[in-house]
Amino acid sequence: MDLLKSLLVKLFILFFLTKVASSSLYTLENGLNIILEEVPTSEFVAIYAFVKAGSIYEEKYMGSGISHFVEHMLFKGTKKRRPGEIAREIEKEGGRINASTSFDKTIYKIVIPKDALYIAVDILKDCLFFPSFPEDELIKEKKVILREIETRDDEGEIFLSRALFHTAFTTHPLRHPIIGYKELFEKLTREDLITYHKKMYIPENITVVCVGNFDEEEVFSKIKRVFSTIPREGNPPIILPNEPRQMVERRFYEKRPLGLAYLNIGFHIPDISHPDVYALDILSIILGSGRMSRLNKALKDEKGLVFSIDTWSFTPSFPGLFGISANLPEKNIQETEKQIIHEIEKIKKDGVSKNECIAAQRKIVSSLFEEKETIEKKAYSLGSNFLATGNPYFSDHYIENIKLVTPSKIRDVAKTYLKKENMTICVLAPEDAEKKKEKVVVEKSKIKKYTLPNNLIVLINPSHTKGLVSIHAVLKGGRLVEREGKEGISNLVASLLLCGTKNKSKEEIIREIEFLGGSISNYSGRNSFGISMKLLPQDLDKGLEILSSILREPGFPQDEIEREKRNVILSIKAREDNLFLLSQDTFLSTLYTIHPYRIPEVGTEESIKAISRGDILTFYQDRIMPNNTVLAIFGDVDLKKAEKSIKKHFLPWKKEVYYKPRPYVEPPIEKQRETRKKSEKFASLSYTFGFPGARISDEERYTFELISAILSRQGGRLFNALRETEGLVYYVDSFNVFGLDPGYFVVYCQTSKKSFDIVSDKIRQEIKRLYSEEISLDELDEAKAYLIGEKEKRLEDSASYGFEAALYELYGLGYEELGKYKEKIIKMTPSIIKETAKKYFSPEKQVSVIISP
Repeated sequence: MDLLKSLLVKLFILFFLTKVASSSLYTLENGLNIILEEVPTSEFVAIYAFVKAGSIYEEKYMGSGISHFVEHMLFKGTKKRRPGEIAREIEKEGGRINASTSFDKTIYKIVIPKDALYIAVDILKDCLFFPSFPEDELIKEKKVILREIETRDDEGEIFLSRALFHTAFTTHPLRHPIIGYKELFEKLTREDLITYHKKMYIPENITVVCVGNFDEEEVFSKIKRVFSTIPREGNPPIILPNEPRQMVERRFYEKRPLGLAYLNIGFHIPDISHPDVYALDILSIILGSGRMSRLNKALKDEKGLVFSIDTWSFTPSFPGLFGISANLPEKNIQETEKQIIHEIEKIKKDGVSKNECIAAQRKIVSSLFEEKETIEKKAYSLGSNFLATGNPYFSDHYIENIKLVTPSKIRDVAKTYLKKENMTICVLAPEDAEKKKEKVVVEKSKIKKYTLPNNLIVLINPSHTKGLVSIHAVLKGGRLVEREGKEGISNLVASLLLCGTKNKSKEEIIREIEFLGGSISNYSGRNSFGISMKLLPQDLDKGLEILSSILREPGFPQDEIEREKRNVILSIKAREDNLFLLSQDTFLSTLYTIHPYRIPEVGTEESIKAISRGDILTFYQDRIMPNNTVLAIFGDVDLKKAEKSIKKHFLPWKKEVYYKPRPYVEPPIEKQRETRKKSEKFASLSYTFGFPGARISDEERYTFELISAILSRQGGRLFNALRETEGLVYYVDSFNVFGLDPGYFVVYCQTSKKSFDIVSDKIRQEIKRLYSEEISLDELDEAKAYLIGEKEKRLEDSASYGFEAALYELYGLGYEELGKYKEKIIKMTPSIIKETAKKYFSPEKQVSVIISP
């Protein structure tokens, strides 16, 4: 469980406000709450409805997953909208609609262009209060959820997380899965859903949050007029049972056909209103959040016991858990448990340093800035925190209390809560070997581009929003440039860049970043690799100094090379436990025969073992140079100060000779290819069906994006044919992967063995429709609006915007191409869609992969 997710829950207790900062809180006479915040710089509005109807409030339906079932059904039709109309109406305006259910709430969200806000308000009211629960839709959706229940435990982390809550809690409803138990879920009837909905979906249980570009007075008047017609019900509050105090250590152990083991440890801790939560949050960061945390340093870096380890502090409005999660080889389970306890006892005995405490405090402050970067994050934060605490502005109070936490207080909470008798340990181990087998317009005046004398390309985009600065250094590389037998070296080098320079150790680098409250990460893909950072604005110069040192003077120490190689090999083995990754890896090796794209970015176990320090130094010399780099700085940045820092830290970087990788020409596919595999690890069947696709530089990529939207968005052809109409699949999607060389187009779904023949036939029929008949203008317009809306929303986040602009520049498209996206999509016609499908989707070119139980 991610630390930042648990922090979101904490942001707000104490008192009830009606107006703070730029947001307002209103309560209507019927009890419905409304939170509004204007964001004039956005072209969108996010409108969320938070309903106090999660799995812990199901009472006589406890354990059935009825909250989740109702969530699925609310978009399936109302008294005035037929099934499918809700999604189509939103997508036609360029918006999207979604929902989710958790322990204590169900959230419905619509993100839509500002001019269509009132359409969204009307739809939201219609869904919340007047769902029709059509019997035929209920039967189909029940099949979908049953499939979800049957496959939910396929992934080890998800299964063990559920096992931890079920074992740690004996009385509190947190012990039950949100989705429900199969035998209880199957008993639910339409009448049950209507009864539960009538009780829970009442004004007093609902908070509507609206964030974006609007006039507050006008929008409040509209929302009040729309929702005031719903009467107050006055239902008594639901009283949750208290969890008895745990008196003895509890354990759970199970074996499954996995490549790696999973370990979860949990300790009971108090709810969000307790004063100890601040110290517990800081303890969580010091103990296991980030590469310089105690558990990461001791268990991953120094002893090599785990592949990954982190900690989290879950404190909602009811008592929660302090947790530790690790992914590791089975042989290391006992020693890892021992060392985790050892690190906890060290904190109890010796406490933590003042610098550790300060670094953790800054990290929390930085994370709170990140919550406000987009209208969606703001809306989620305001609503979640209000629902949990009654105050949407607990963040100010929270930060002040975080600043007051002392090292001695951290030691005290460790002594109080991290005790053996309060501990639950859950292990999921591999089976024995013999048992396995307008408005994405990028204004030129906003982004400033220039090239340093060493040919380093720089993009700077100062935003008007106070918050963080995102830095991206991207370089051509990835699988496309790797030599035969050294696959995965780009990914390995990207990781090693963060493992120390000639003058600083890995620990010193990470300690500096985390002390600043920032973050640093690396990536490596098919065509490029690089480093990204997030920092507070005042720390930009220091961040650029660190980044320059990493790129110009990496140390590549041998012990770090061996450690990273071990980690990569563990991650390669873990891919076998992930049905999606296993399916995609198999698809690539079937689609490509000689091209580097045929092997995943992480490489193979054999290729990683074959990489030496000499290979790493050669790759560095050939690829990491200013004339192969684009540096993008986006966010809350002062242009003049940024330019001065860039010149100071990057002008001394010397230009080198760049050798282009040799070209690969993949032989054309002349007849259908199919690979079938069986795996006992998974309950569902995965089907990957695709064709060779386009380059990132091809104009046809815009057509491919539209084809994907036509097929797989909510309300798309595949969604309707396979899930909405007949409930044949649990999951279906289509997507494109573009490269500097030709990529591919894929349809991916998870279904059952008995449904596979029907599913595969329907997918082929939908593909054939694309090249045998022209799409209607209405359907095409809906897909266009959906794509344009998605792009605009994504680019509202400065980090995403900067990363995408840097890649466009790196690949030779130019960052200006981002501003042409809407224009290119709008120009697409039904005949262009048909001709592109006819060119690429001929039956003899199809490639399919089936992985079945």
